[in-house]
Amino acid sequence: ALAERLACPEDATEILRRVACPGGWGSPHAMDKGLGNVEARVIAGLLLLNSGADALPAANVVLSDNCVGDRGVVYLATALAHNGAFTQALVLNGNELGPQAAAALGELLRSSPHLERLNLSDNPGIGQGLLPFLQSLKANSTLRELHLDGTPVGVRGARRLAHVLRREECAMELLSLARTELGTVGVWEIMDALVENTTLHALNLADNDIGEVGARHVARGVKLNSGLQKLNISGNGLSDASVREVLVAAKANRGLQVRTASSGLTRMRDAILGAGW
Repeated sequence: ALAERLACPEDATEILRRVACPGGWGSPHAMDKGLGNVEARVIAGLLLLNSGADALPAANVVLSDNCVGDRGVVYLATALAHNGAFTQALVLNGNELGPQAAAALGELLRSSPHLERLNLSDNPGIGQGLLPFLQSLKANSTLRELHLDGTPVGVRGARRLAHVLRREECAMELLSLARTELGTVGVWEIMDALVENTTLHALNLADNDIGEVGARHVARGVKLNSGLQKLNISGNGLSDASVREVLVAAKANRGLQVRTASSGLTRMRDAILGAGW
């Protein structure tokens, strides 16, 4: 068990190296699978001890696709709040996060001046805890990437994200909201905020049932925002006319890449924006 290996200094060092590597335990070459709260507590202890001249540069704490739940995230967030100077990315997609985990991560965002990337995708159990977590983003000015794919953001969550995007202190460059139940109103909240935002470079709105009206909101936001470089609107069942409206708006911004998924729409995109787009 991972907890037993902590007694061996060599194993402890290897554990931290593994969790800090780009692949982490969620990678195909991971040495362990199914890590839960007990293992997260061990890793949190290692992060607390990781200081001084011999500290490992644990820039990425990656625990993708495991079984870490609320208690495990509380351990990790506490450790990073007290000794997270080296940690820039926390990747927890595909775990078992709930409302308590969301609360702990919200507190981390309020206190950490170092965290730049956070991935909470595919944690549907986070539920209503997501709203206060998103509220905590208003007190953060360092987070550059946020992945929330497959979480219940909805219209209320989109409204809170819109407030974040409008802040002058906002540092967000990438926001991934695929499969987050935005709908027409939710996408309007996000795109209306982009009229004022100057930091966001990549936005993923795939599979959100935004509808034809939502596509018009996207077109307006794209037309009025010159900073966006990548936009994904695939999987929304949009008509060719709606997609064309978005692409025509994107033509004014030659740095914008639009993903539309189907080959027919890709040909339309190339015809409007230019081949090789």
